[in-house]
Amino acid sequence: MKNDEELKAALRESAYRLLAYQREDGYLSTYRDSNNIFGPVRSDPTWAVVGWDANFNIWGQKYTLWALLECAMLLDDATILDAAKRLADWIISSLARLGVPVTDTGIICGLSTGSILKPMLILYRLTGEKRYLDFSLEIAAEWKREDAGCASIIAKSLAGIPVHLWYREDEGWKGKAYELMSCFDGICELYRLT
Repeated sequence: MKNDEELKAALRESAYRLLAYQREDGYLSTYRDSNNIFGPVRSDPTWAVVGWDANFNIWGQKYTLWALLECAMLLDDATILDAAKRLADWIISSLARLGVPVTDTGIICGLSTGSILKPMLILYRLTGEKRYLDFSLEIAAEWKREDAGCASIIAKSLAGIPVHLWYREDEGWKGKAYELMSCFDGICELYRLT
């Protein structure tokens, strides 16, 4: 499959079709409002419809970033890699501009959004540009904080606390193992690179 030129052409066409929607500032998402990275508060009309803090903007961008990186590597395409860098730079600069760590975005104490760690590290490996490693280290630092509540995944792991005791019963999302495992996958990648 790796040398299937027809498949490569289809991937390149799909990637470039996607890139046509990237904004000048690098933003590329299905969410129209680029500042919409937080879950709704209970007074927000979204809460009444969804019933919980639903926001997957950065989480969706994680998969867009990762797909662009895989395409850039497979196709050896600098344009796609540049688009991935612009998206990553938008994410990093937006969080800095808003003054929030990734753990304060999305849902589940930022675990869904924090899982962007692995594609950021892939981007660092491909480019050697330190800002992607620095951002990744910031995510890990948040997870190491003992006072970060349910976002303290490294601190709780190192303390030997069983995972089923990490979250209060009334938080209602104990079953979100996928997001948690994605974060640990990123931590393993950080370990390999550092």
